[in-house]
Amino acid sequence: MITNEILENYQVVEKKYAKGQTIFLEGAKANFFYQIKKGNIKMYHLSADGKEFVQGYFSEGQSFGEPPFIAEFPYPANAVAIDNSIIYIIKKKDFFDILKNN
Repeated sequence: MITNEILENYQVVEKKYAKGQTIFLEGAKANFFYQIKKGNIKMYHLSADGKEFVQGYFSEGQSFGEPPFIAEFPYPANAVAIDNSIIYIIKKKDFFDILKNN
């Protein structure tokens, strides 16, 4: 977890997501690091027959979707806000600058 203080010092984007709003879709390019400031997120995959397989639930202070972001492969799942949420969205260059400097 990157502290809110560090994230705010780097002036990263905060985006509001309404309950049920999609954050990213399976197969999309992973361009950002996501960390939850407020709210809850569900990551899930839909099988060929439409059954939902939940890969995880994430809440305040947690990040999600890091492996495809760091390793540069498409998201293997969908992410959706399960309640009104605020998420820090960090570009790759900024993410690595934060890690390097902190």
